[in-house]
Amino acid sequence: MCVDEKTDHIEAVDYFNRAQVSYKLGEWDNALESLKTALAMFQLEENTSKAQAYTLNSMANTYKNKWGGRGEESSFSEAEDCYRQALVLKPEYPEAFINRADLYLKKYKKTKAPEYIEKVLNDLKMFYECRTEIQNVGDNIEFSFGKFVVCFRYLNDEGKLSFSDKKYFRKVEPIVRKAVSKDIIILLMLDSVMVNI
Repeated sequence: MCVDEKTDHIEAVDYFNRAQVSYKLGEWDNALESLKTALAMFQLEENTSKAQAYTLNSMANTYKNKWGGRGEESSFSEAEDCYRQALVLKPEYPEAFINRADLYLKKYKKTKAPEYIEKVLNDLKMFYECRTEIQNVGDNIEFSFGKFVVCFRYLNDEGKLSFSDKKYFRKVEPIVRKAVSKDIIILLMLDSVMVNI
């Protein structure tokens, strides 16, 4: 990597970090603008598929929050597409699977369209199947596992799980629960309730 490439990479990371600040402030449009710039810069570099996948996951999360807050259907479609692109770049990306499962669960809660149940179940299973990658998730591991438990519980409480789904999730839930504190579960359940208000 030459000096100019390093400078470009540092600048791309700077845009990514700016987006994270805007995201935390709920400034979805500013976050998206910075993420799009970062993504375009990462795409110009070699060997940045991981950085591109992380950026796309962040874009999807931002679109998901924009959709949840404003109800813009185009934001839902953008979120779904960004998760898909992230998973093309990094097929074993547990955070993208669990975040997309959360997106589909929220869509199901709003629309009650049954096709989203199957999508949630598939992404929960893929999240768990990526467990060898889960150690690399870092600080978000507990939050990701918490989302898994909340999604599973909701589907179970709604009677949306088949016998084989229940058997599968009952087998993996204790493993997942070991990584999650009760505080995270309560926080995520409250967030889930707020979506319905």
